[in-house]
Amino acid sequence: MMTYMKICKVLEKELLKKIKIKAKEYGYKCSSYALYKKENEKLIVVYFMFVNSEKLLYRANVKPWIYDDIFWKIMKMEENKNEKESIRVNGAFAAPVIFIEKKEIELSEDIDSIVECFIEKMTGIISDFLKENTLSDYVFKHNEIMDASILQCLSHIENGDMEKAIKLAEEEISKGNKGRFINQGKGFFELLKNYYDTI
Repeated sequence: MMTYMKICKVLEKELLKKIKIKAKEYGYKCSSYALYKKENEKLIVVYFMFVNSEKLLYRANVKPWIYDDIFWKIMKMEENKNEKESIRVNGAFAAPVIFIEKKEIELSEDIDSIVECFIEKMTGIISDFLKENTLSDYVFKHNEIMDASILQCLSHIENGDMEKAIKLAEEEISKGNKGRFINQGKGFFELLKNYYDTI
């Protein structure tokens, strides 16, 4: 069984500060334990956390920027477009992200090396993923990803295929899945049908 070195809380705080500073050099903003930036009409989000002062865990994610705008229209929450950008990252009602990869880095007192390693690996993972994948295709090829059906509906709408989005929503409703995001007592897929009826 692998044993990890623990770092003190003071060092952990310093590490967090240095991560934020370094990430800023790469164009990232920081909201709590999330780094994010808009790049080529995509929102890149990296959630990270320290576990037992022993490991740095992080998850890289991405979504088309427009997905939130479409999502909020459907959910009758268009006012969210006027909120801070961070609502797209940490908001309870934001379009789902496409998960890329999860990694961990062992902590040590050499926090400068940890920062370099984290930023280098994180940016590499994201860059490789975006070079190899078109997001609208990816959500259809990977049905196992979380919220795949919601992402597929958003992709159909982005591509101007509202009828395909409605058909998919109806299929999900017929399976008893109303969509995990609820507003005014209706789930995402139900609200999507209502939205279609009003346009």
